[in-house]
Formats: sequence, C-alpha cells, structure tokens
Amino acid sequence: MVATATKQRVERRAKPAQKAKRPVLRFLDQQSIRSRKRKRNVLLAGFFVVILALFLVAYAQAQLVSSQQDLDVIRSRTAELTAESEHLRVLVNEASAPNSIVAKAEEIGMILGESPVFVESVRGATG
Repeated sequence: MVATATKQRVERRAKPAQKAKRPVLRFLDQQSIRSRKRKRNVLLAGFFVVILALFLVAYAQAQLVSSQQDLDVIRSRTAELTAESEHLRVLVNEASAPNSIVAKAEEIGMILGESPVFVESVRGATG
C-alpha cells in the first residue's frame, strides 16, 4: 500500500502540469453588437408601450363603468321621484275636491252659515 501511494505521488510529479484550456478568442463586431442592443431596446420599448396601452384601456373601461353606475343611480332616483310626484298630485287633487273640503270643515266643527257674507276686495285702495 505504501508503495502504491508513493508511486502515485511520483506519477503526479512526473506529469507536466496541464495548462487550462483557453477559450478561442474571436473578433467582436461592434456594429452587430449595437444592432442587437438597438433591437433589444426597441422590443423593450414596444413591450412597455403595449403594457401602457393595456393599462389605459383598463382605466378607460373603469371610468365608463363608474359613469354608468352613476347614471343608473340617477335613473332610479328619477323614477322614484316621478312616482312620488304623481302620488302627491293625486293627494292634492283629492284634498282640493269640494266634497273633501266640506267634509274636513264638518270634521273640525264648522257649520254652514244661513246667510253667507261675501267680502269684495278693491285693488288700489289703501287702508
């Protein structure tokens, strides 16, 4: 065993150190490098423009939806107010009817006078 270990050491020393393989160098064409960079930059700019356009479309859509919701609220409120106005108009017509006025007067204790008195108003007269 000792002999084999010594033998291995001797073999290692005897072998010349292998040089690390150097990569093959090549000439870099500056114009092609610039061209690739330019293409990459154009593609990135195009990508960002597309993303920005998509965000703008999403924002515009959100604004339209918000405006539509506001319109729906206004329409429903208009319908409610129209129904309420119609109901109030019916109540005013019922309260203005002569029979209704007479019934209300009798409820509060008013009686029909034997000889009604009419007061005429004279315009322009000062008191």
